[in-house]
Amino acid sequence: MNIKNILVPTDFSPCSKNAVRIAVDLSKKLGAKIHLINAIHVPTPHMDIGGQAMIEPMLEEYEEEVDKKFDALDEEIPGLKDVKHDHRAYVSFTIDAIYTAMETKKIDMIVMGTKGSHDTLEKLLGGVSSEVIRIADVPVLVVPEAIKKFNPKKIVFAADFNKIESIGRLSPLKDIAELFEAEITIVNVTEDDKFPFSRLVESFKVDKFLKNIKHSFETTKNDDVRAGLFEFAEKNSADMIVMMPRKHSLFEKIFKSSVTKKVAMGVKVPLLTFHE
Repeated sequence: MNIKNILVPTDFSPCSKNAVRIAVDLSKKLGAKIHLINAIHVPTPHMDIGGQAMIEPMLEEYEEEVDKKFDALDEEIPGLKDVKHDHRAYVSFTIDAIYTAMETKKIDMIVMGTKGSHDTLEKLLGGVSSEVIRIADVPVLVVPEAIKKFNPKKIVFAADFNKIESIGRLSPLKDIAELFEAEITIVNVTEDDKFPFSRLVESFKVDKFLKNIKHSFETTKNDDVRAGLFEFAEKNSADMIVMMPRKHSLFEKIFKSSVTKKVAMGVKVPLLTFHE
């Protein structure tokens, strides 16, 4: 798995610190460097009322305070001192900071944390994480706060079996299964009992691509794709759910802002997403 740089956005909350812990575990397995970032947005002051003079001391205080918090993570997070890592504070919107870091740090994976409370999920997964999933051209791993150790052995991969332009885009799924010696269940959530021949052809491609990994195919019927997916994952004791958001697919609607919060609240295990 060719991951050398892992990005972890943090606001120093318990759930984001947990994401750092998971990133440390991944870093040790992959030999990857961790890049920690924090962001704060400060509205542009009106120059004619001395706004700039008021803002500059606030920014200096912010940078000093956030540096202390980053330093404290070295003591608080087991193993963080033992892996390569750096940190940076951004004065910008969080999504802009993530995008900048992705471009300048050659990021290969993003790890983000989520908490179980409605307000936090609505704020984090309903906004920043869904936007990160949308713009990131690298895998995004969203980790619930309750998950203290990342060691997936049973992976559920949500597949619609519409035409896959490049089967190689499934490499993150294959790589992580190999890394953790995990078993993959490829599940197709359908709104009816139809399974066109074209989808059968695509399933053969997936089967061939995963030939060296223990895997199986399942179909479950549910009018609500999101509900069907999470019910299946829970019933089959999945350790992780993997999704590949695609345009013009059944799963595209899962990542629309109107339902992303529902998806996030349904996640009880890590969620890995990557684009086709």
